[in-house]
Amino acid sequence: GTGTRSSKHAEVQWFVRFHEVPQNKRKRLGRDPHPNEVFLYEIPNCDSDIDAETIITTVQVAALSGDARRCLDICRRATEICEFSSQRSGSGLVAMSHVMEALDEMFSSPYITAIRCASVQEQIFLKAVIAEFRRLGLEEATFQQVFRQHLALCRVEGLSPVCMSEGLTTCLRLGACRLLLLESSHRDLHLRVRLNVSQDDVLYALKEG
Repeated sequence: GTGTRSSKHAEVQWFVRFHEVPQNKRKRLGRDPHPNEVFLYEIPNCDSDIDAETIITTVQVAALSGDARRCLDICRRATEICEFSSQRSGSGLVAMSHVMEALDEMFSSPYITAIRCASVQEQIFLKAVIAEFRRLGLEEATFQQVFRQHLALCRVEGLSPVCMSEGLTTCLRLGACRLLLLESSHRDLHLRVRLNVSQDDVLYALKEG
């Protein structure tokens, strides 16, 4: 069916990550739960006019892609597309066509395309950047700190470790294509490294690549 349009004061099915859902509100989505699982969750007073069928399908699309965290991004963008098109059509209900358009935009992001086209060592360096950020609890690190993670990831991936000059060249290439923001230093080891794209986008591109 087409689903029932939800008014802003009606309870609609939405989703949050597993650990955010009270035990008595959990509904399994077709398989056994684990910490990053997605569950449907009824939240009152939701302002969205997305029908339940569209939400459920969107959750399934994102879950099957292996990246449940993008569910909200997909639905938010689908809602924006719907609002724009409803100015012409008069219909304010988010449909699967809006969801698919949002997905197409996501897949064609120039940053995601660049990450997917990057070399193996460049992709490993991006993983190392995220690993070091999470270890430090910060959004920046030095090249030296990231390079240590890079070497560790090479061992995990069964690849020959690169020398420091190769690692620095990899880092500079990522900076040249604007995937990284690099703050120059008189010592290369202390080069400050930041991401110019969200961690979620990096992990999504690497997972789907």
